[in-house]
Amino acid sequence: MSIPRLSLLILFLIVSLSHTVSAEQGMAIDPATCLGCHSDRFSIKEFAASVHGKNACTSCHTDITDLIRHMKGEIKVQKVQCERCHKRENAEHYASVHIAKGVRCADCHTDVHSHTYWRKDKRIVVAMCIQCHDKEAVYRKSVHGKAVVAGNSDSAACHDCHNLHDIKPVGGKDDHASREFHTKVCLKCHSDAEMMKRNKVFNVAVKTYMESYHGKNYRLGFPERVAGCSDCHTAHSVLPRNDPASSINSANVIKTCSKCHAGATASFTKFYAHGEPTDRHNYPILFYTFVSMTALLVSVFAVFWLHTLFWMFRGFVENRHKKHMHL
Repeated sequence: MSIPRLSLLILFLIVSLSHTVSAEQGMAIDPATCLGCHSDRFSIKEFAASVHGKNACTSCHTDITDLIRHMKGEIKVQKVQCERCHKRENAEHYASVHIAKGVRCADCHTDVHSHTYWRKDKRIVVAMCIQCHDKEAVYRKSVHGKAVVAGNSDSAACHDCHNLHDIKPVGGKDDHASREFHTKVCLKCHSDAEMMKRNKVFNVAVKTYMESYHGKNYRLGFPERVAGCSDCHTAHSVLPRNDPASSINSANVIKTCSKCHAGATASFTKFYAHGEPTDRHNYPILFYTFVSMTALLVSVFAVFWLHTLFWMFRGFVENRHKKHMHL
């Protein structure tokens, strides 16, 4: 008998005996037994250091209930049911667009035998997402993408907008929920004054947008009728204004506005999308217009109320005079 066959026979006998004892005691199959055959499929060291390292093989491969029958090929390894442990993630995943597209856990978590804690490292999420969403790979060149690569945990990554497992489909331009989403997810970070200050970002963007025509319609509940954040800045290719590739660069802003406003001209694009009426230094025309209109409004109401008071006084005097005349 050859040495390989002899080794296999000895292993088979050891497994048979150990399985019998384990079965009698109601114990799970020892992972060391599994590694006797499967050690070439993955690194034992990496698996031990992974998030699943404390689990036995049959904690996931629950269909392997009889080792002898499995070794004979009578019991085949089935797809692992991750939902047995990851119930919350599973519930979110089954309500997402991914499950509707046939995307399963292992399609993203391909390294289940060496999977380690991601420790909120957004670079891992981005690297995984763009494997399928290659059209959105331009994100890596955006201000958000570059900051994430640099290790800035404040910068928005895929899951900050779309979530990790509860990923909803993005509808068309007339879909209310979708149009609201394109602005709402931006407000989540850009309304955080402390975060914006920490990253030296224009921290009144939300306030000025909400005070604009676009923002007022959004607040009234009609986001599908006006431009949201991503309509002007794009969703995945957000760049500084001075970048030639930016959608709000002077060379591209007419094209950006024309998506909603057909026939937009250079003069039209001078509209202050984020103008601050109290900022005299950066927006002098807007500032003095605001001061003038406010003064006009206050003056009109002041004259109106003054006129009303004088009219009331006159009426009081006339009524009193008439009363004395009758006496």
